[in-house]
Amino acid sequence: REDKKPLLPIEIGLLQIGSGIVEFRDDSKRKPFEISIVPIEIKLQNFTTRRGGENTYAFSAEVRKEELLNWEGYVSLDPIESEGKFSLTGVHGPVLWLYVKDRFNLDIPDGLLNISARYRFDTAVEPFNFTLADGEVSLTNLMLTESGKDEPVISIPSFLVHGINVDVARKNVDIASVESKDAQFKGWMEKDKTVNFQKLFTPEPSETPAEPPKEPPSTGTPAAQAEQRPWAVALKEFALKNYGVDFEDRSTPTPAHHRIAALNTTVKDLHVPFKEPINVDLGFQLNETGSVHANGTVGLKPFDANIDLRLSSIPLKPLEPYLEGTARVAIDSGSLDMNGDLHLATEHPNAPMLTYNGNFGIRNLAISDLNGVSSLVS
Repeated sequence: REDKKPLLPIEIGLLQIGSGIVEFRDDSKRKPFEISIVPIEIKLQNFTTRRGGENTYAFSAEVRKEELLNWEGYVSLDPIESEGKFSLTGVHGPVLWLYVKDRFNLDIPDGLLNISARYRFDTAVEPFNFTLADGEVSLTNLMLTESGKDEPVISIPSFLVHGINVDVARKNVDIASVESKDAQFKGWMEKDKTVNFQKLFTPEPSETPAEPPKEPPSTGTPAAQAEQRPWAVALKEFALKNYGVDFEDRSTPTPAHHRIAALNTTVKDLHVPFKEPINVDLGFQLNETGSVHANGTVGLKPFDANIDLRLSSIPLKPLEPYLEGTARVAIDSGSLDMNGDLHLATEHPNAPMLTYNGNFGIRNLAISDLNGVSSLVS
């Protein structure tokens, strides 16, 4: 690098572009994709290719109405490095989704996206490094519907990712928190056991045939490949608050309806790759009168769960459709209670796969014989 020739000396006191316009159109899509970025404002001040220049810049653009991109900082060409901050605010129905929506059976009629972070890019070190700091991603009032329909199957009023820090050289991602609240999901299972979300999120095949996958290029000797460090992700806290799910099982002779409300869950100190068990706390209401609470640890590789499980007043009536075709009875009333310790492990050479130590009970059970012969009550 010592014999590297210096760059051609260039100096610019001020370069400013106002009210620029960029228009993009892609006719390869089933429905042509168009986007205009206007106005564009660019300002480059005290720029020089010599080392030590100030080289400050500012860039702003309005992607669509009230969707603003701002980017400012400094840049150097010898060596190539840059540091600054950027933000993307007020994005309605994310622009990238508009570009791929023709491959999915869903629409995003509403949703507001905001992104901001500080960054640094430096090629003076080996290997070159790129870092993000204090990143924030917020998504508000997101709605997803089936294509051509108005009723949302997913609505998420608030989703926030806070404190994102990325170090590419070290392959580290640290996130302070992921928080979301008041989301609602509407799902159903068809007769063929497929769930509606499968059709929504499974992309349709592309019109152009996919090329066969190519083997990745070799990155050195087997020993060198083995020494490559995998990406590590650390999430301090993951929290969902007041989530709700309406689910209909249409695979039974009579559809079975289930409602989960006031779902709250917290997961702390999550690390990927998974090494230590995860602390989990989960609670929700089930079918109006029931409540479920689970607290404990879950290990993923191999799967191993130790849970303090508490079920109270779980109604049995919603389970009646699963008895049709096997028993001529109707569940008139009854509720389930459980309180104990649950252990589940996929690798269990010296113990059962599933163990439960606690209490189990059914209250006020009333079963009617659909043939009109008798009624059973306990």
